[in-house]
Amino acid sequence: MKKFLIGLFVLLVLVVGGLAAFIYTLDVERYRDQIQAQATNALGRQVLFSGPMSVSVWPSLAIAVEDISIANPSWTERRHMLTAGRIELSIALMPLLQRTIKIERVFLNNIDLALEETANGEKNWMLPFMAQSQQTAANEPAPIEEEGAPAKQLALDVSQIGFSNIRLSHRKARTNASPMVHELLLERVTIRGQQGERVTVDAEGVFANERFNIGLRLGTLAELQSKAPFQMSLTMQAVGSDTELQGQLDLSKGITADLNLAMQGARFGDLSRIIVNNPPLPAGEPYRLVGRLQAAGNQYRLSDMLLEFGQSEISGNLRVTMDGQR
Repeated sequence: MKKFLIGLFVLLVLVVGGLAAFIYTLDVERYRDQIQAQATNALGRQVLFSGPMSVSVWPSLAIAVEDISIANPSWTERRHMLTAGRIELSIALMPLLQRTIKIERVFLNNIDLALEETANGEKNWMLPFMAQSQQTAANEPAPIEEEGAPAKQLALDVSQIGFSNIRLSHRKARTNASPMVHELLLERVTIRGQQGERVTVDAEGVFANERFNIGLRLGTLAELQSKAPFQMSLTMQAVGSDTELQGQLDLSKGITADLNLAMQGARFGDLSRIIVNNPPLPAGEPYRLVGRLQAAGNQYRLSDMLLEFGQSEISGNLRVTMDGQR
């Protein structure tokens, strides 16, 4: 028995040592063509990894890739739907034993995502596998729920997700009219969501040539995973205005919100510069808007509203129903 245990220990050491040697000598560059082919086959679009690639698995699973591109379909204006300067991902291994996915670091730099639509509604971000998945889901019968306790969900712990220099553009072609083009530049985005703590998002960037800063506080990751109602707060500074939203969000059935809204700024009319299609607004110097904002489905209601701009004042309730394609 003693010799058997010694032999088993030696075998275990050899296996672990061999695995460690394989991991530390793994040259992911040797598999570049296979990785590109698998990614291309999975997405249905040509995927290229033109820059350096690296993988390590101890003490964390870490992946770094540079100069990534995903091709566009032939009908688009841009050659690529997505280009990325660098993507890094690091996941701690030991917490997996406690059914916890601990994301130590995600970093994306120099990302250019170009979304395009034709006049008849064809979208370049609808990848072939997505259409196939939708068709398969439509044809499959609804799953039968089994009795008994549901399986325990994996816990999620996010130390930090960072974005730097992210450019998002949307181009929609129109019949007998020039296309509508909108562009958003996110210079910096930081997301944190450690276990038991509220998820935070801080961002700054440029939209419609106007700078903005956003601070968002959501529920915990457990609340978001379970789609339980949670408290949220949002602050934003743009075009000389300060906006604050506080209240409750419920994502269990679409988006249901009950929020307190407060806005104030130097000129009410300046807000049109960051609203799509730049609708004309009364100038108003300065302005203040407060009220209770409620949303459910396509119904929006602003009650107890008080809007002051210049020497004018408007109070009351406002209800909006969003219907059809917008």
